[in-house]
Amino acid sequence: MNRSLLIALILTLSSLISLIVTASFAQIPDTYTNLKVLPKDIKKAQLMQYMKDFSKALGVRCHACHKGEEGQSLSTYDFASDENPRKDIARLMITMTQKINGEILKDFKEGQFTQITCQTCHRGQQVPDA
Repeated sequence: MNRSLLIALILTLSSLISLIVTASFAQIPDTYTNLKVLPKDIKKAQLMQYMKDFSKALGVRCHACHKGEEGQSLSTYDFASDENPRKDIARLMITMTQKINGEILKDFKEGQFTQITCQTCHRGQQVPDA
């Protein structure tokens, strides 16, 4: 394959990926309501990273906790809604993780096990193995 063609292909794919990420990011609001566990002044990038981490750790997508339908545009989701009971479970799990990290593991010495995340137990599964 011609080197110039390869470079053009890479640049085109890079631009396309950038557009897709930008479009997805733009569907998320800049301000949030009904935050009960996460900081009320959280920035969009930080919130998105939390959601990506939850998604990966539990092997789920947005509809697992939020009001919306899988496969639909994120702009159709009602992220503030508490209609999905799994959102309350998620809040409890976040609180549990924060307490374990802040209270129970605080006395571990440097280099020891000092933090847990959703991934610690779930390992990509919505319901972790016992």
